[in-house]
Amino acid sequence: MSTAMNREKRQRYLLIAAGVGLTTLLVAGFVFLLSQRGEHDRTLMEFEALQAAAALTEYYARSGPPDESVLPERVRGFGIYDDSGRARIQVGTAPAARQPIPPSAAPRSELYRGEGTLRLVRPLGVPRATRPGPMDRMPGNMRERMQDRGMGPRGGMMQPPEPTPNPAPGPESRSALGGATFLLIDYDVSHILASTRTRLASWSALGLALIGLLAAVAALSHRLHLYEEDRRKREHLVQLGEAARTLAHEIRNPLGAMRLQTAMLRKRLGGTDAAAGSAGALSAAPQLDILDEEVGRIDALVNEVREFLQDPTGAPENIELTEFLQSLPTRYSFPIEVELHCPSPCTVRLDRHRLHSVLGNVLRNAAEAAPPVELSLRRTRDSAEIRVADRGPGLPADAAGEHVFDPFYTRKEGGFGVGLAVSKRFVEAAGGSIALRNRDDGAGAECIIHLPEVPPDARADR
Repeated sequence: MSTAMNREKRQRYLLIAAGVGLTTLLVAGFVFLLSQRGEHDRTLMEFEALQAAAALTEYYARSGPPDESVLPERVRGFGIYDDSGRARIQVGTAPAARQPIPPSAAPRSELYRGEGTLRLVRPLGVPRATRPGPMDRMPGNMRERMQDRGMGPRGGMMQPPEPTPNPAPGPESRSALGGATFLLIDYDVSHILASTRTRLASWSALGLALIGLLAAVAALSHRLHLYEEDRRKREHLVQLGEAARTLAHEIRNPLGAMRLQTAMLRKRLGGTDAAAGSAGALSAAPQLDILDEEVGRIDALVNEVREFLQDPTGAPENIELTEFLQSLPTRYSFPIEVELHCPSPCTVRLDRHRLHSVLGNVLRNAAEAAPPVELSLRRTRDSAEIRVADRGPGLPADAAGEHVFDPFYTRKEGGFGVGLAVSKRFVEAAGGSIALRNRDDGAGAECIIHLPEVPPDARADR
């Protein structure tokens, strides 16, 4: 059984590791896709702005300075500047002057997301003999990214346009542009940003859905594991119950015979010659006492097992806990200190004999640890809390938890390990809970029982 449990534990750990690894892989893939799409979108923005700038530069070289009426739909501003940074042409949102850039500088762009505008600045002065097209006018790193994504001649998705007569003036035609050295264009990229936001929202929703699905699968797997554990425990208890019921029946009859024979032996030893009989009785009395004690222990174990196997529900009735708990000190030989913190009646519903059994088991355990026993009652939000505490050494670190309520689990010398299992079964059958832990002040252990309180309008005994 231990091997099977270890195998299941390994499988559970492997499942958890696989889930964590898959989640990490999904998150890493999502971040990678976002970065790649972001780079692609930025390249696309710069490419469209560069195409519009080339068209406006050609228009200027052929027809003179453009005005706003000839600006393409998405161009918000266009300017051509001399080497001092003053505008030779200023249309739309282009500034009247700006810091100049050297002719050898690489094109650069600034994205204003709030306005949905990309501002692209690039030098003029490409040699006329090269006759560049739009792809050739792009920055080197931008052109390589476009071609790697199949958007240029190498990718086969877009062929370079036919060279234009005056795509970008060279040094020999700079006089036609009034000695201009660089251009600036403000390009509307709100449509690309909107598409990016939509894509980001879609991918985020998909990622969250996948993570949620993984979480649901993990939760379902955990619940299935708990169900399997509970099923095995129940099967074990059923088997144990059948064996215990048979043993209790088979043991009870010999116990009765042993008691009868012990009583007859005591009578016979005491009924012979007075002097000899009294001497024989005195010498045999300790052995007979031991025999009676052991028979009594076996009988107590049989009774506890039978109690555990009986119906935990019993005959439920409404019980007023204040009166019930006040009557307990007179039933036991050890001292019990009762504290009641419920000014009004606190009523629960369960079998009275079952409640006596529960509290009897717990009180006796506390008294064996260190009397006096502290018994208190208080009302929580919707339940009654019964607390039984002692001033003993407390629970060892490995003794706390649910195992203390398992049948035949005990760390007490001479104990059977059935009392707490019976108590847990009866309390849970009444809809309550029971827990055993060390006290917060470290001075002993305490057992806390919660039982659902009967509402005042439902306290008429049914």
